[in-house]
Order: sequence, then structure tokens, then C-alpha cells
Amino acid sequence: MDKTKQESTLLNSLKLQLDSLQQKKQAVYFSLESLEQEIADKALRQESLERSLQESKKIAAEIEEKAHSSAAKILAEAEAVVAAKREKLLAVEQEISRLQGERFSRLPASKAAGDEYAYDDNTYSMKIVGFVNARHFVVFGDTTGPVHAHSWQIETVVNIPREISETIEFSRVSQIITAALEPYENTILNQVHPFDLIQPTTENIAMYFFNRLNEFLAELGLSLSQLNLWETPTRGIQVNHHNLVLDEKIAFLLKAREAAAALDPDFTELDQKEKAAVKIKAWFKPASAIISAGSLRAPYSIRQYLLAATLILFFSLLLYQHILWPPVEQRFPWGADSWGHLFKAEMLYEQIQQGNYYPQFTEYWYNGVQPFRYWAPLPYYALALLRGISGDIFTAGNLYIYLCALLGALFWLLLSRRMGLWPAVIAAVVWLLWQDHVRVAFSEGNLPRALATALLPLLFALFLHIITQQKSNRAIIVLIVSVQLALLCHAMMAAVYCLSLALFAFFLWVFQGCSIKDLARGILVLVAGILSSSWWLLPSLIGGITGIDAQAVKEVVQFVPAHISFSPLHRFTHVDTFYWGISLVLLLLVSFITWKSKPAWAKSLAVCGLILLLITLPLFRALYLVLPLSHLLWPLRFSGFAALAIMASGLAFELEGKQRPPWLQSSSAIGLLLVFISAFLLVDSLISFRLLAHTETRPFTIIQTGEFIKHDPGWRVATIDLSQLESAPSFVFSETAGLEQVFGWAWQGAVTSRNIMLLNTSLEQQYYPFLFRSCVDLGATDLVVKEDVITDPEAFHQAAAMAGYQQRNKFTEISVWRNIDRPYLVAKNPRCLVIGKHAGTIAVQFPEVEMALSPCIDDYTLEKLEQYPMLILSGASWNSKKQAEKLITDYALSGGQVFIEMAGMPSNILAKQPEFLGVYGEPVSIRKEIEVRGEEIRVILPPLLHQEGAWMAYVPMGLDEVELEFSYYGNQAPILGYKIIKGQKIWFLGANLSYHAYQSRDSESAQLLQNILGLNPGYAGDTLLPLQDYAASEEGYRMSYQLEQDREMIVPISFIDGLVIKLDGNSIEADNYENLLKLH
Repeated sequence: MDKTKQESTLLNSLKLQLDSLQQKKQAVYFSLESLEQEIADKALRQESLERSLQESKKIAAEIEEKAHSSAAKILAEAEAVVAAKREKLLAVEQEISRLQGERFSRLPASKAAGDEYAYDDNTYSMKIVGFVNARHFVVFGDTTGPVHAHSWQIETVVNIPREISETIEFSRVSQIITAALEPYENTILNQVHPFDLIQPTTENIAMYFFNRLNEFLAELGLSLSQLNLWETPTRGIQVNHHNLVLDEKIAFLLKAREAAAALDPDFTELDQKEKAAVKIKAWFKPASAIISAGSLRAPYSIRQYLLAATLILFFSLLLYQHILWPPVEQRFPWGADSWGHLFKAEMLYEQIQQGNYYPQFTEYWYNGVQPFRYWAPLPYYALALLRGISGDIFTAGNLYIYLCALLGALFWLLLSRRMGLWPAVIAAVVWLLWQDHVRVAFSEGNLPRALATALLPLLFALFLHIITQQKSNRAIIVLIVSVQLALLCHAMMAAVYCLSLALFAFFLWVFQGCSIKDLARGILVLVAGILSSSWWLLPSLIGGITGIDAQAVKEVVQFVPAHISFSPLHRFTHVDTFYWGISLVLLLLVSFITWKSKPAWAKSLAVCGLILLLITLPLFRALYLVLPLSHLLWPLRFSGFAALAIMASGLAFELEGKQRPPWLQSSSAIGLLLVFISAFLLVDSLISFRLLAHTETRPFTIIQTGEFIKHDPGWRVATIDLSQLESAPSFVFSETAGLEQVFGWAWQGAVTSRNIMLLNTSLEQQYYPFLFRSCVDLGATDLVVKEDVITDPEAFHQAAAMAGYQQRNKFTEISVWRNIDRPYLVAKNPRCLVIGKHAGTIAVQFPEVEMALSPCIDDYTLEKLEQYPMLILSGASWNSKKQAEKLITDYALSGGQVFIEMAGMPSNILAKQPEFLGVYGEPVSIRKEIEVRGEEIRVILPPLLHQEGAWMAYVPMGLDEVELEFSYYGNQAPILGYKIIKGQKIWFLGANLSYHAYQSRDSESAQLLQNILGLNPGYAGDTLLPLQDYAASEEGYRMSYQLEQDREMIVPISFIDGLVIKLDGNSIEADNYENLLKLH
């Protein structure tokens, strides 16, 4: 009975649920009908809108057609009237010409007429330059030329009589001249009196403007003694006398026109219709914009330039005397990169003495490196030249910094006709001691960039000349050569300069300072300069920093907060920190306050300077890093051009007084403003200069260490210091002690750059077994260890002993270690190959694995993969997915064990998830610890607390069997499982386990990963085969060894492009083992 009741109750419950489901189904049907109705309504509205749009376009087309037709009709009528009346006008003009000839023959000579305006008793003359921006056309016979624009430069010389010499001011005279010329500004001169009567040729314009200005000045008791009208910077007209003949001619033509109008009332109508026809033609022909970058000062004399250059030279010697003539024991640099650059220059000097003028190899750094592969060669040739002159590389380095500063300052004089000579001198003196330039040269020790900075004012002056003035093939060639020189000084800085100049040209076009043709020509010249340097540039772009993962580089791109970069106080406690200069902010503010008084080129510079300043702030980091090449063109590198832009813009003012605000009309106001700006710039820069520009004594501890190793040398030394000892060891250990080095300076150009990065990473993350494995592979017989970079000394000492290294000595904060005292080969037989961009993450945890060179799976052959019992894919990619999957399947069928991590793999186009061999990587976001469960395993993995937000990971989905998993929102999330393909298990790892183990080091996840892979996290050394004979030089290596049986050996020299290997006199093929040479 109870069972029947239960069944009845269950039946009723099921009926209720069925009713509920039917109601929900009905509701869904209603919703679908509602959605279908909405879709239909939207379709109707869309159709209505499309019909309306089509109708609107049709109406607009009809209106446009009617407007064109009407305008054409008006034009035709006007031309018909002109044709009908032309005969009457010709008869009137003939009569005018006859009367004009009779009257002009009776007038006195213009020179005599002009004498009555001359003044003999003058105290002095005023010279004032103005501009008239207007358009005109000239009629030649029956042909009317095109309407075109000019910016005529008008130079006037005004005589000031003795009786009023103490009361007249520049501003008053300038206002009179401006008022006289105002009616002609921004007009078509042919439509303005008197040029509607006479041709507006440059000659007529010059003579009429002289007459008109003379009349205006006469009201003040002044006279005009000379007027120069410049149509272009190279063509002009000079007028010295008031031309009465021209006045009479204009008056006569005006009366003749009035008489003709009186005789024929249609004459005035004819004149008006002719003007209307001209206007209608202008409607259908785009008017030329008035292009003007700004006025040019009159050329300065050689004497003035020599005086300016002498002042700059004097200030440079005064400022840099302690750099040029320091005490002998204190002539050494303190910059981070200085010693490394000086080593290259010294090496080049020695090679040149031996007849090798372009050395392409040195054995001293990075297991063999091409010294000028990444760093451009020109600065080192300059240093080598100074080394030959001075006899000492350190003295040469100091002289080089001074000459770079002086050269850049002198190049500012090229802008003197645009800025004014003395503002250019002020900018030059500030450039000598500008804080960022001094910081780069002394604190960073970036000597190549110092020379590139010196060329920047030259590049800008030439580029501005090309896009704004008469086009000169010589100037174009000089600019191309200058771009080449900048690129051969510092490739990144040359690219930064070219981009900055292109940005400047764009804004100059926006401000109508150049035409679109000028803009295009300027950019093409820059491109030509870069392309003509490709003989060096293209090889240098292979490898180096361009070969490093762009995303990894973006992570370390520096942005400086405003409270640091604009703080005048922060530099006192952090002298090497980037500082914009508070004076630069003031100068930028002055530029915007006096905006109307700035020429177009200065306005363009101000905008460029502001943009380049803003991109250095963290606020714009996200925006900047999405730009192309942002990982190569670091924002702080734009600071040099930004400083030039803001400085030149702030110190430049337009000559035309009418464009200045009222409080800047007088020259004295401009002068006072310049004095104030200059004082602020100089004081701000001088403070930083005194903090940064100095030399130091030799680094005693490093010298002592080098002498100790030199006394009992091994083979190759590795400096374990995370670059805290800076570049001094790279010079001392190689130049002084004659040792080869695992490190050096400027690792970006080394073939072993990836090895160096991982070695330093293992030191930072305390993976000491991998550190010593790397040192052994790279041939480091001696280690120079900076003690305070060792976080766990006990673990370090234990790992060193396991690898065969023993401590030999200690000097203050530096210890010296050794494993063997001669060159050797390394016997390697790794049982696991890791392919993918995350191979290094696994290698530092398990030193016994080998990292593949290419992240692409199908770059390898099956024969190559079969040499390894185990294969790990971590962040792997492919050229052909089908080929990659086949290769891995064939490898598994041959007996190889495969582990695959989905993180970093290419995403499936449709699924937007990584997918390989039918297994998808499902993204998960983990914010708390997870419990990993298996048959006999239970492990708690803590979250990665160092990361902001969640721990982002992938879990493999679509596996045939899951052995380890965790719960993710109630669902199974695999950490370890396999897919059976052709009867073989291919294993997949989830939750980015290798990265979690890497970050947490000695943790449950590290132990779990070790158990899964079966790899050993320790390193007990490799078999070393001492070399019997070994010699290294700029020509390469020579060595001999004996083997009892054939086996693969690692030669600890870098696998440089084009490397030729000969064994027993015969050329052989060699392999690449982690950027080192591998012999079969």
C-alpha cells in the first residue's frame, strides 16, 4: 500500500514538473514570436532608412548638378559680355596709351623727383622686417597666369631725423609700417588698388610699397631710405627712391578708367563681370594655401658667426675643464656602460695598428662575438682616433664626451637665421650641459648615443631647410649622409630621430608651414638615408634585441612618473634618475602663452615636444606599448628630440610685430623674456651638470680580482653580479688580465644572449644548479661572484660543490671560484628536448634538459627528435599544424614520451583557444588554492600571490583519460591526462603547472612536476675533456683533442653566423647546441 502511495505521489510530482516544463516551453515560444516580430520591425525600419538615404543622395546629386550648371551658365554669360566689350576696351586703352606717352615725356626724371624726400641730417636708421602674405596672377599678352601665393619679405630702412631721435620708438614705426601694408594681407592683389590698374609684378609691388610707406612715415616726420622686397630667399628687388612716375601713372590710369566709365556706362559693369568670372574660376580651382614656415633673418656676417662660435667654445672649456684635465689617478669613468665601450675602442685601435681596419670578431666577450653587430661602429672609430692622439683610452673617452657636447652646441648656429643668432647661442650653451645629455654620457656611459645626440641639431636644421626652402640637391645629399652618420652611431637613436622628424613635418604641414609635397620629400629623404645604410643595418637587425620576444622586452620598457622626472629635488638623492628639467616645463608654457608670435616651425616643435614628453609617463604606457616597434623604440629615447623641440620653440619668435601679443610688441620685451628663460634653463641644467659630470678613480676591488686571476689564469671567467659591478669587469678582465669572458657588455649583440639571460634569471630566482650548468657549458673555469647577489649562500655553496667549483679567494665583497684550469670540451647526452618559447622555464628547474633553438615543432626532423627519449612542448608553435601533429605522432609511435603544455600555443581560429592533436586548452581563472586529486595523490597548490588579479591558466579538454584533476566551479579540470593516438599515449599538462612550479620553487607544485616528468632538479656536473692545444685570436679558434671513441661534444664557443669548422683539415658540418658549437 505504501509503495502504491509513493508511486502515486511520484506520478503527481512528475505531472506537475511536466506542466511546469510545458508552461516554460510556451513562454519560450511566446518570446521567440516576440523576437521574430522585433526582427521584422527592425528590418522594415532598416529598409525605410535605406530608401530615405537613397532618396537623399539622389536629391543631393540633383542639387549639385544644378549648381554646376548654374555656375557654368554664369561663367559663359560673363565671358560673352567680356568678348562683346573687349573691342571697346581696346579702343579706350589705345587712346590712354597715346595720352600717357605724351604726358610722361614731359615729366622730370624719377631720381630728381625723389631727391626732395631725402634727408641729410639723420641721427640713425631703423631696420624693420615685415611680411605680406597674399596671392596674385600675372597677365602675359592674352594669357592669364595661375593664381599663386607668396610670402613677400619686406626689409625697410627708415631714416630718423636728429630732432625726433629721442622720442621715436621701434614699436611706433613698426605699427605705421603694419598699418600701411595691412590692406594687402591675405588678398588677391589683382583685385586691390592699385594692382587692379597695374600688373602686380615684384618690381611694381616693391616700387608702390616704397611710395606708400614713405607717405605714411612722412606723417611722423620720417623718411624711407631703402626697401628690399624678397620674393624668395634668393630673389628680391631693392628700391631707394620715391617713384613719382609710378604715382603719376596710377593716377592717370585711374582717371582714364573714370573717363571710360563716363563715356560708356557698361565699362564698369564689364570690369565687375571680369572680376566675377575670376571668382567663379576660383570656385572650381582650389586656391593655393599660403605656405610659410616662418621668416628668415637677414644673413649674419662671418664675423658674427665667429664671435658666436668663440663664445660657445669659451663656455665649453669653462664647463668641461675638470673633465679635460682631471688628476691622472682620477681620469676614469664611472658610467654603467663606459668601460665596455672603451674596451671596444681600445680593441679597435690595436686591430687597426695590426692592419685590420674593420675587425669582425673578438674572442674576449660572450664566447666569441662580432663587436660591431649590434653597436654601430662609428663612435668607436672616433674614440680610436682620439686614443691615438691622446695616448690613453680613458683620456680619449673624456675628450670624446667634450667634443660631442661642443659639436652639438655649434650645430645650433645653423638655426640662427630662424631663431636669431643670440637665441641660438643661448640654446647652444644650454645644450652643452643639458641634464639628460650629461646623464647619458656620464651616468649611463652610453658613448655612442652621445655622438648621435651631437648630430641631432644638424639633422633638424637640414631637414627643416629641405622642406621649407628652395630645394637643393646638395642639401638633400648632406641630409642623407647625416642620417647615415647618425645610424652608424646608434641605430635606435637614428630611428627615433627619423620618426620625430616625420612627426614634426606632419605638424608643420598642419600649420601650413610646408606643402604635402615638401612633407613627402622630407620623409623620402629620411628613408633614403636609412636604406643607404642597409649594408650595416640589416645584419645588425638579425638577432640581438630584435631576436628577443617582443612581449618580454615590453615588460621592462621604462616609464618615469611625473613626480620624479619633473622634480628638481629628486636628483640630489638619485643622481642617475631621468630628469626632464623643470625649466623645460616653463619653456613649454612660455611657448603656448606666446603662441601667436611663434612661426609655424616653432609651433610644430612645441606640439611634438609635448607629445614626446607625455609618452614617457606611466599614464600613457598602455597606449604606447600597442604601437608598432614600441619594444625597440623606448619612450625615454625620444627625450633628446623633445628637449631640442621645446628649447628651439621657446626661444624662437616671429619677426613680424603684428603677430605678437601687445605686451611683446617691443624688442626690449622680447629681450627681457629671453633673458629670463635663459637664466632659468642655465641654472636648472648647471645643477644637474655639477652632480653628473665628473670622473673617478679606478675600481680597486675589480683590479685586484683581475690581477689575482691573471697570476694563475684558467680559461674563461664569468662575472656573477647581475650587472651590479657594471662594465668595469668587461674591460679589466679582458684588456688588463687577457682573459676570455662568458659575459662582456651589451649582451644584445651576442649569439649567446639567451644563455646569458637565463643564467641571470637562475641567479635571481635561486636556481643555482642551472646557473652552474650554464657556467660549465659556456666554458667558465673561473667565477667572480659578487656576494650580495647570492640570496641563499648555503644552497649556492652546495650547488657549486656538486658542479665541481671551489672558492679560491675573497676580496671584500667579491669571491673567486674555479673548477678546472684549462680549456675543455663538454660531453653531453641530454635525454629530454624542450621545444617552445617557455623552454627556459622548464630548463632552469631541470638542468639536464636541452632547450631547442626554434619554437616551431616542424622545424625539426623525426631523426632529430628520435635522439631524445622524452619531448616536452611548452609554448610551442608551428609553420604547418598538420605537419607538426604528424611529426609528434610519428615520434610517439617510435617510442618517445611526449608531454604538452597548452599555454603559449597558437589559438584555433574558430575556437579562439589553443588546440593540438584534438585537445583544446580551456582558459581558467584561479583566485585561490586548488586541491589536486588522483588515485593516490592529494596536493594543495597555493595561488600565485605575487601576481595581480587571478592566476590565468589553461586545462586540457578532450582527453581520453585524466589522472590528476582539480575542481573548478564543480567541473573536472585536468592537470594531467593523456590522449591515445594510434595506440600511443600523448600526455597533456594543465593549470600552467611548470610556471607555477617555477614561481613557487621548492613547493608542492615543484615536487608534483618533478614526479610527473621524472627529471632531476640537481646538477652534478658533466664530463669535461681538457684540450691539449688551444689558441684564440681575431681570426678564430684552433684546438686539438683526442677521443677514444666517437661521441658528441660541446665546444664552448658561440655558434656565430657563417662559422666554418675544419676537423683534421677537412670542412665538416656542425650542429647548434643552445647557441654553442656541437661536434658529432
